[in-house]
Amino acid sequence: MQPYKSFEYSFHSNKSADEIFPILQDVKTWWSGLFGEKITGETNKIGDEFSFSAGDGGSFF
Repeated sequence: MQPYKSFEYSFHSNKSADEIFPILQDVKTWWSGLFGEKITGETNKIGDEFSFSAGDGGSFF
């Protein structure tokens, strides 16, 4: 397993932060269901930490 690394991503939208933030918070909905993904941990508020694995273990973030 690789050493711990942070992940950061930014984007621009015409929608307000109040519209976007609830969608981004719902990680388990938008990042699951295609390749046997598994999300472990909390994803509900800023600062929550979670692990993501996909492809039945083929990827781990």
